[in-house]
Amino acid sequence: MGIRVAAATWASMDRLVIEHATRGILNEGTLKIWQSTIQQNTVGGIYSTGPLTMVDSTVASNSANATLTAGGISVLDTTAWITNSTVVDNVQDGGGGGIYLGEESYPGGDRPSLYLHNVTITGNSSAAYWGAGVRVSTGTVFVANSIVYDNSSPWEGHSDFGLDGWASGSPLG
Repeated sequence: MGIRVAAATWASMDRLVIEHATRGILNEGTLKIWQSTIQQNTVGGIYSTGPLTMVDSTVASNSANATLTAGGISVLDTTAWITNSTVVDNVQDGGGGGIYLGEESYPGGDRPSLYLHNVTITGNSSAAYWGAGVRVSTGTVFVANSIVYDNSSPWEGHSDFGLDGWASGSPLG
């Protein structure tokens, strides 16, 4: 494992490169990431069950194959704010390639939310499900000034965004 932020703790990471680990970052506390790169990890880039803020960062070329995860960023039972960042070329065999938003204790956990502002999500792939760019199993995603494009999954027409029955999405102001 790369870095673990334990429950009930707070961490801030600035200008780090986390690569070639099993899981890049496991966040169970509160995490802020600034100007960092999380890449080429084999069990996903970031797995977050605690609040996550990511600014001016890149999550690239990570892979994962478990359900309820993404190759890039998994956000479960919490809120994530991603700004001025790139999520690119991540691969997932059983969920969202770039970003997965859902509940770990489905149903009944906290309703998760995802805020994307000036984010580029491209080149991600999912072999089994829709939403290779962003898959929202449950929760709400808000998007502003962002690009979600050229992601691939076997579900024609649902490669960039996949919204399941308990999900909703909205453009920001």
